[in-house]
Amino acid sequence: MVPSEEPPPIDMAAVIERSLEYDRHRYEQTENPMWAWSAIGSALDHELPLPEWLKNYLLESYALLMRAAGDDSATYPKRVLAALGFRRRPGNDDLREYHQEMVELKRGLRMWKYVQSLGKSAKATSEKLEAAEGVDSSRLRKAWKKFEERLSEMEEWEKQGAN
Repeated sequence: MVPSEEPPPIDMAAVIERSLEYDRHRYEQTENPMWAWSAIGSALDHELPLPEWLKNYLLESYALLMRAAGDDSATYPKRVLAALGFRRRPGNDDLREYHQEMVELKRGLRMWKYVQSLGKSAKATSEKLEAAEGVDSSRLRKAWKKFEERLSEMEEWEKQGAN
């Protein structure tokens, strides 16, 4: 019997569930509500019921938004962001933080895919991608390293969840 050359089918429901759980983990770890919104988008895109933690997030935000209604226009935008859980800290904010992490993860994923498929070193791969990506090769290698760290972190997180 000849083994199939096709990869086994992907269990998309399991992938989506893992993604939702990882978003919950990152939300709890960072307190950045963009992870909750990422999970909300995934659940709605795939027509899944919202997990309890997202329902709680939305109910808390709803209550805070209702309290903010009627505030004077000068404080309203800040109260709305605060009601949704967004914090602004000196030199950083949740929206920018999430965006930067996603950009870096996407770069790292592209690097990881190329390193895996080409079988070349990260240095050779990053030099090849530098012009196509419009990003310095050293930044691509850093993104790849962070992506590998994230994979390890996810594996460790999944092991802990299994126990």
